[in-house]
Amino acid sequence: MFTKIQKLIILVLTTLIITGGVMIIDKMGQLEKGREREDKSVEEFVIEISEPLNPNENEPIGLDTDVKIIEFDRAKITQEITNILGDSANDYGVVLTNLNSGQSLDINADQVLPPASISKVPYAILTLKEIEEGKISFTDTISMQSHHYAYPSDDLYYTPLGEELTFQTLLESLLVDSDNTAMTILEDYFGGNIAYNERLNTLGLAGVTRFPHETTAADVTQMFQGIYSNTWLNKDSTNILYELMSKSKPQFSDRIVEGVKLADPEAKVVHKIGQIINDDYGETYHDAGLVFAEDSDMLIVILNNHEVPNEAAQTIQKITELFVESNQT
Repeated sequence: MFTKIQKLIILVLTTLIITGGVMIIDKMGQLEKGREREDKSVEEFVIEISEPLNPNENEPIGLDTDVKIIEFDRAKITQEITNILGDSANDYGVVLTNLNSGQSLDINADQVLPPASISKVPYAILTLKEIEEGKISFTDTISMQSHHYAYPSDDLYYTPLGEELTFQTLLESLLVDSDNTAMTILEDYFGGNIAYNERLNTLGLAGVTRFPHETTAADVTQMFQGIYSNTWLNKDSTNILYELMSKSKPQFSDRIVEGVKLADPEAKVVHKIGQIINDDYGETYHDAGLVFAEDSDMLIVILNNHEVPNEAAQTIQKITELFVESNQT
């Protein structure tokens, strides 16, 4: 039997152990929540698509054969865009195209700029082509390896080592979240950077690469024209690409999407942003994509370098709004 003093000591020790354990558990919870706040400073966005992706269930976007042929005032629009760019004109590469008439205008189309995350699009094209050809399926998996981890800002960066990731998950992460870890995993699947670039060269996509990290507005335009005309993929695969690119995270809607909304709220946008902030490449804030409006299908490519993000976003919005309005009846 314990004496009163022994019972008191046992009670105190038990209380300290329980309290300490609760504090430790609570502290771990706080740390985990803190990490989530740090890694996901934006609202989580969940893509709503079939599981697995099924092209037969997806409503085709664009490619309307009844679209009107509209011609815009090229000289007038070019001058207005030049006025919008002002002293920053030399830092921009712009190509704007009406895909129905074939009419286009460009400013510094061949100026070499870093592609940033626009370079993720060819990874998706090659992956969908592999699926299209039956070499892999959406539900096939790749095991997470130590050399796959890219940046702490990526959602997939916190994937446990050895966990299996489906190609569907990688495609969604690549285009919806613009996840760099998804890109490194797919590059590894294609045999590394050199082998991947050789694949791009074979397809005629060598102008938009991760290494070397350079492109032009003309090269990005060629890539999106190829997507639009089913040069790289069949119609079902292209439609899946459209679906994914139309569902990018809300914070990526501050450029072309916002400009289109101001000009034609009913138009659909299939796009890919790119941005590099405080990097050796400079302040890069891009957007490029397809706009499907009632009167016209359009391709908008606006790249820049050394630009303040907010100012670049506003510039892209203004140019987009102007061009979309000029291609409506």
